[in-house]
Amino acid sequence: MNADASHGRPASAPDVYGRTAATYVDFAGATLSVATEHEWELGLLAEFVDGLPPGAAVVDVGCGPGRAAAWLTDRGCAARGIEPSTVMVDRARHLHPTLRFDVGSAQSMPVDDASADAVVAWYSIIHDTLDELEPAWTEMARVVRPGGRVLLAFQSGTGEIRRRENVFGSGGDLDFHRHDPALVAAGLGRAGFVVDRTATRAPIPGRGHEETPQTLVTATKAG
Repeated sequence: MNADASHGRPASAPDVYGRTAATYVDFAGATLSVATEHEWELGLLAEFVDGLPPGAAVVDVGCGPGRAAAWLTDRGCAARGIEPSTVMVDRARHLHPTLRFDVGSAQSMPVDDASADAVVAWYSIIHDTLDELEPAWTEMARVVRPGGRVLLAFQSGTGEIRRRENVFGSGGDLDFHRHDPALVAAGLGRAGFVVDRTATRAPIPGRGHEETPQTLVTATKAG
């Protein structure tokens, strides 16, 4: 854990985000946009969507208020969201009443086997350790069809952990994991994916949530 980590046990991410759902939407918005995301990462996500079949069934896992699901839907995907916080699921349903949102996690999705063309995890793996993510890779492989794809976006590094205190005024602290892209790619490989692309951009000094490297990994399910 790095120098700005505090002592004690962090709160759970679903609890913190559930307590601060309205504040989070005020900060991040109801859909992906250049107000919060960088043009670079939105461009790579658009390239990913362009490589999917028309009307692709896409699962936005760890969807929060449905930001990625809404963005994907606007670009022709049949997107649905999975989120562990029941409060966030309710918020997503309110913001996007025509879309489907269910309670679940990357490790346990209420989605049929081989029923999705793709899974997108948009900065939703940042509160899990790599050990906790190992079953998530297997679950993604279960959900996507053979030849289906995944896209992971995350703050990257060499395994550092940054603990932020009183996140969004919740009174709870959260650990943010800076995953090593090579180890993420290796985990996907063990689950039966072939990594297509790993792209990392440099931090943007002075822009809060952008002050670490950002990585996007895309992969295709073998078979």
